[in-house]
Amino acid sequence: MSVEGLAQQLEEDRVGSIAPGYFVNCTSFTDTVKSFLTESAATDAHSLVCLAEHHQPYWRFKQFRKDLKKCGWAAIAAPALASPKSETGTQAGVAICYRPHLDIGQAPPIGATCLEGRFVAAHLRLKGNTITIIVIYLETGAGTSGNADRLRELAAYVLALSGPWIIIGDWNLTPAELASTPFLTWTGG
Repeated sequence: MSVEGLAQQLEEDRVGSIAPGYFVNCTSFTDTVKSFLTESAATDAHSLVCLAEHHQPYWRFKQFRKDLKKCGWAAIAAPALASPKSETGTQAGVAICYRPHLDIGQAPPIGATCLEGRFVAAHLRLKGNTITIIVIYLETGAGTSGNADRLRELAAYVLALSGPWIIIGDWNLTPAELASTPFLTWTGG
């Protein structure tokens, strides 16, 4: 399916239920982010909000999900990683937040430890199509060489998909840096 055809399919399926989404690099799941989810995103009638760098460790995940539910969202998420370098004691953490009326399910995990806490994927099912939505958060300051394994694993994951996909995230690379890697060639992106 062409990009134009996919856009048309999204528009036809929308019927008031799927609105454009947001990408938010929140650097922590604070009251400001919760306010955004209950006010800005809600008033704009957005159905998807992809979060990067939420810093919620696995032991705080139950509360994280409860907080999202109170804001009217469900989520498919990956917990943050422990990090002695960070003020919060964690780094990364990604989530796909969605309104419960959407037909979204967890996509298979990537299985690559180099992307742990930095990758989450979900299948958005529409009439006749499933789109895989991927949220990525590459390592800050690592550049292309420090993120090479992550890009290779992400490309392998994308190539294994059978339908259209969208990658949203904080690449922590400039467009020129990403273009200097084989990633775009590998994925045809």
